[in-house]
Amino acid sequence: MIGPLFLGLMFAILETGLVQLASMQLDTATTEAARLILTGQAQTQNFTREQFKQALCANVTALIDCDNGVLIDVKSSTSGVPSLPSPTDEAGNVTATGDNWDPGAAGSVVVVRALYQYPVLIRTFGFDLADLGNGKRLLVSTLAFTNEPYASASGGTGSP
Repeated sequence: MIGPLFLGLMFAILETGLVQLASMQLDTATTEAARLILTGQAQTQNFTREQFKQALCANVTALIDCDNGVLIDVKSSTSGVPSLPSPTDEAGNVTATGDNWDPGAAGSVVVVRALYQYPVLIRTFGFDLADLGNGKRLLVSTLAFTNEPYASASGGTGSP
């Protein structure tokens, strides 16, 4: 009688750890990829959203199906911090499309957001890490920063 409860507890602890590990991987990958925007490399090399996503995906492991599941939003502003809409609706469905791609120029304030719907396996004994309507957990990594001055492809400073 205690055995199933103990196994359930062990699996719940294991899944909690895996979700936290996947979340940390997404944070690290987003930070590493965002450095390409921060330093102007993405802008001077004319990165597309897909190339930026590939740079992000190069820093994750098998816990995240990056190619098929990660949505990326990048938005910039020359005055104030740009805002991104909520990634979910009231029912817990993901509404973000990952279509925003504006890395900005030197001196721009940029917000980079990566979203991933992590599959939750254990949903018994009252333990449920899912926070979406489809039974998955939404992992979100968001960074806000001001682009550094950099030399633009045309030879200028890239400053606004």
